[in-house]
Amino acid sequence: NVLLGKGEKLVDARYLESKKTDSVYYDGEKDELKEMHRDICKKNTEDGQSYVIWGIENQDKIDYSMPLRCMGYDYISYKNQKDQILAQRSLESKNNSKNAMFRKDDKLVPVITLVLNYNKKWDAPLSLREMLNIPEVVRKYDLAVPDYKINLISLGSLEPEVLEQFTSDFQIIAAQVRYQEEPKKLREFYQQHQKPIVHRLEVQKAIAAISNEPRYMEFELEKEGSGTMCQLFDMVLNEGISRGINQGIEQERKESVIRTISILRSLNHGDSDIKNALKCNYKIGDEEVNRYLGRTENRDV
Repeated sequence: NVLLGKGEKLVDARYLESKKTDSVYYDGEKDELKEMHRDICKKNTEDGQSYVIWGIENQDKIDYSMPLRCMGYDYISYKNQKDQILAQRSLESKNNSKNAMFRKDDKLVPVITLVLNYNKKWDAPLSLREMLNIPEVVRKYDLAVPDYKINLISLGSLEPEVLEQFTSDFQIIAAQVRYQEEPKKLREFYQQHQKPIVHRLEVQKAIAAISNEPRYMEFELEKEGSGTMCQLFDMVLNEGISRGINQGIEQERKESVIRTISILRSLNHGDSDIKNALKCNYKIGDEEVNRYLGRTENRDV
């Protein structure tokens, strides 16, 4: 609704029903059946009548053949509709093949495929023509060359006012992509939009994949529909800070142990005296002491 209808309500979620995302087609060149898989496929049905079939392709990587892929998905959807009409007509005409024909007044439901780009930029073709090497002799007649355009939505370049129009969990995902490289702005956005996450697990999976940060899956928010993205963001941030502090403390401890060994050796203390000193002052066992002694011996050599 936000991206295509500019805020107007084009689609009501109550009237969307899921369709199969995989389709089988015949490859004539190889004389075999093959499958095509969409990411998401929904049919917009109201009062028992279908209006639109929506397809969504999520792209975290740029596909330079995207127009061909979308053509394939849409063709299969149209062909399936035609086949369903003919199959129903064949049943009604008691298998009379002459009557099982596609007729002038037969109409198909529009198929609209949206490509959601999770990258900052998209430098791949947006249409079939951009993929074609049209010879000069044909170029002046290129209006005769069929074209097929894709409906690309680049989440990374959405304007802030567009983000404000989202009312579902998708706002969280779009904001994560938009401000992925600007953590301060991302934190501010989540702080200003303290809406409960409705589909918690799905959102956590999406954010973990987009940010390449698996820790988003390690935390449990409050019960479904109550925790916010700001809470989750702060959990991951604070855990990262805590982990960094602990790593810093541990690193400082290791450096202190190595300095102590070097000082004691420079004062001609033997390994036995050094081991006792380390065990007493750093509370470490024989195995760890031996690792430190071996490490400093190699360093001294």
